[in-house]
Amino acid sequence: MNYCQKVVIALMVWLVSWSGNSALVQAEPNLSAAGYLLLESATGQVLTEKNGYEQRPPASTTKILTCITALDLAHLDEIATVTINADRVGDASIYLTAGEKFTLESLLQGALIKSGNDATVAIAEQVAGDERLFMDLANRKARTLGAVRTEFYNPHGLPHPKHVTTAYDLALIANYAMGNPVFAEMVNTRETSISSLNSRRKVNLKNTNKLLWNDPRIIGVKTGTTDRAGKCLVTAAEHEGRILIGVVLKSGDRFGDSQRLLDWGFQQFCLQGLPETAQCMVLDVKHGTPTCITVRPAYQPVWSLPEGTEISIDLELPASLVAPIRQGETVGKIIVMTKGELLEEVPLIAGEKVERVRFSILGLITRGLFLASDC
Repeated sequence: MNYCQKVVIALMVWLVSWSGNSALVQAEPNLSAAGYLLLESATGQVLTEKNGYEQRPPASTTKILTCITALDLAHLDEIATVTINADRVGDASIYLTAGEKFTLESLLQGALIKSGNDATVAIAEQVAGDERLFMDLANRKARTLGAVRTEFYNPHGLPHPKHVTTAYDLALIANYAMGNPVFAEMVNTRETSISSLNSRRKVNLKNTNKLLWNDPRIIGVKTGTTDRAGKCLVTAAEHEGRILIGVVLKSGDRFGDSQRLLDWGFQQFCLQGLPETAQCMVLDVKHGTPTCITVRPAYQPVWSLPEGTEISIDLELPASLVAPIRQGETVGKIIVMTKGELLEEVPLIAGEKVERVRFSILGLITRGLFLASDC
């Protein structure tokens, strides 16, 4: 029995499992929010939620979509002139004056850090030329991200009877936005200042997200408050290689709720992937050169699972393969199970190309004579 055969036989009976002391998730976090949701960034899994798919007004968390849409469509060094329309926007403001000029980067900072409603209108008009046209672009962006229950009618989140989203949609939008390094840096900025390019007026910006000062794990994202929406907060936190996105809507204690939600997620769940022994395997190849090839997962799966969850891994592989084989060709799969249920099937692909060995009649006769001479 050659080495490749031994490896294959070992793999065919291979079963891997690992576990902790308990696979039970502890009691759900006690939050005051009318709706909340916690998302594992790396996997997109929802770890917990309450009314997380129910449509609600989002207040200024709207600005997450506004700003990431602008970042996707425009350039930071574009110069925007503040219009009367932007000047007249009320409530939270960075007090823009019609005729002032700002870079788009400065307006984005004003919207994300200090939650300037006027800044979002200036952004919308600069990017699309018209606020209504911009909102069409923003809503299209939301749908491409899977946020299909989001319908925004303005770029800032001031009350509108049909301006709604869900905690789940906000988590999807925020998770995408945090993948943009410019956006991520802005929402993680505690304090900064911007200046008008023509009036030289300086605007000091202090982040409305108090958690940035209280918890080093917090890396964003955005607050929101209106009478109808209540106090809202979308947060992103990073700890030991994991990023969680938390959303609390209409909360009696949005900072406390968000802190408890994130703590619960980090304590109760962990990221797990395939063990190192499943990263590369070897299979025999009949009628090919070389006679063995490496086999590896087509991608590296990862799952967010409760601490202590048992996972079993089995392989579905042939005893040997027959040439020719294309590099990247699917040759089997890894079956991942947890609690007796299928978690995922991961394709196994060939690591190399294998050509089929072709024998001519003369070659076979010559090979036979050569073997006979050894007898």
